[in-house]
Amino acid sequence: MSKSHRRPRLDWRRIRNIRWQGWKSVRILVPIAIVAFFLIWRVFLTPDVMFAILFIVFVTYGLAFEFIKLFSPFLGLLLSYDSLRGFIPYISKHVHYSTMIDFDNFVGRGQLPTTWLQRLLYHGHLQWYDFYFYGLYMLHFVVPVLFAVLVWRTRPQQYWRYVWAFVVVSYSAFITFLLFPAAPPWMAAQNGYIPHIEKLSTDIWWAFGVHNFPTLYEKFAPNPVAAVPSLHCAYPTLVALYIWKLYGRKWGLISFLYPVSVWVGVVYMGEHYLFDVIIGVSYAVVSYLVVEWFMNRRSQRRQRQRQAVTVPV
Repeated sequence: MSKSHRRPRLDWRRIRNIRWQGWKSVRILVPIAIVAFFLIWRVFLTPDVMFAILFIVFVTYGLAFEFIKLFSPFLGLLLSYDSLRGFIPYISKHVHYSTMIDFDNFVGRGQLPTTWLQRLLYHGHLQWYDFYFYGLYMLHFVVPVLFAVLVWRTRPQQYWRYVWAFVVVSYSAFITFLLFPAAPPWMAAQNGYIPHIEKLSTDIWWAFGVHNFPTLYEKFAPNPVAAVPSLHCAYPTLVALYIWKLYGRKWGLISFLYPVSVWVGVVYMGEHYLFDVIIGVSYAVVSYLVVEWFMNRRSQRRQRQRQAVTVPV
């Protein structure tokens, strides 16, 4: 066969480069498509949906195995906690109202902080800060999980410390919900225990125009009497504590704007009493200290064992 009739040789290097460029485009387009989907459809980001999206993103970056290995326990703990909390109203029939009201009245000198904040900030129509407070309130599960992703990628040696602190504060709260079911302010107002307060979260939800689509998470029964401690305040506090520990004082100080805003927001919207907030913050601080103490003791013990093995006989 003459040279003029030979088949042209395939340039595999060029083909690989084309494939790589196409894959890089997919990596860029997938996160953009996900963000566009939520902005257009305004879908509420539930934990199961969030994990499914994160899994898709990490698959596109070739990190599927690492994601499953590290985040399956995290997702399992979240789902098991949320599925179990629906049984609490069937186990504990007596709902507490007066303890939180008495404490808040004592701190507010006869006036509930919720009533005072609504009188100060709410004037019959929603303001920009209402959306700010409720937006942070909606990030209750989102921020802890996304922060776990950040810790995994930037401080992997600290990842399990954060996850275990999250587990401890969650299940400590679950035990408290079981032993001390407590009504939030909006429920106390509905039942006549305190004067009328505006349930702002409902108004803001409809003003946001956010809606759900069928997910596993919505099948779980909510627990309306899980007010003490406030996990909406405990989780942001725990995140801020670990930002301070892992990323320094500067970022730690900035990050505390998040929990402080949540503390004010949940009281203002009538979702929690000041009593709930203080107990929730205390749970977060104690869980952080206990896990850090345990992990430090464990690290020291392992270090002594390694040193004992390396010492020549």
